[in-house]
Amino acid sequence: MVDYMEENSVAKYYDGLLLNQIKNFHEGDTNEQREYIIALSRYICKSSEAYPYNLTYLIAQNDAFFHFLSSGKRKYDNLKEFLEQVKEVAVVQDFLKKHPQEAEKITIIYNDFLEGKLNGTICLAENFHVSGAKWSDMSDVFTVRYGQQRGSGLVSMDHEELEALICTVLDIPKSR
Repeated sequence: MVDYMEENSVAKYYDGLLLNQIKNFHEGDTNEQREYIIALSRYICKSSEAYPYNLTYLIAQNDAFFHFLSSGKRKYDNLKEFLEQVKEVAVVQDFLKKHPQEAEKITIIYNDFLEGKLNGTICLAENFHVSGAKWSDMSDVFTVRYGQQRGSGLVSMDHEELEALICTVLDIPKSR
């Protein structure tokens, strides 16, 4: 039996592999892989009559995975852009000038799918949801987390709303 620590390390390793697939996904890369999966599915169907296999199952899962990678790549790029927007907010710049070591403690969680830090690090959210990659860009939500403080909003909120939310989370009085 695998102990919890080892299982957790394996899961983190696999999460890293998945994140790399998302980060580096290109739409044109799928044809050769899809043909491989179709051939593999056919092989599995014919390899053992004792174990019936649904020929289309793996093919459908592969197609769904490619759609996930495509959506995930878009969300990854959106989060990178959103992190830059957050860093441009004046109160964030002031806060980081006074407390530069705190950049890695401010986390942006994006659709419960990805999370990024103001130091530029992006990873899968701790308990990520695959569905977070599929949401429409107009309904993307984020949560700013700093210590025990949290605040959430739509990615599409305007600059003033974003600044007010960040002031609340960082516990900074909003300037007038």
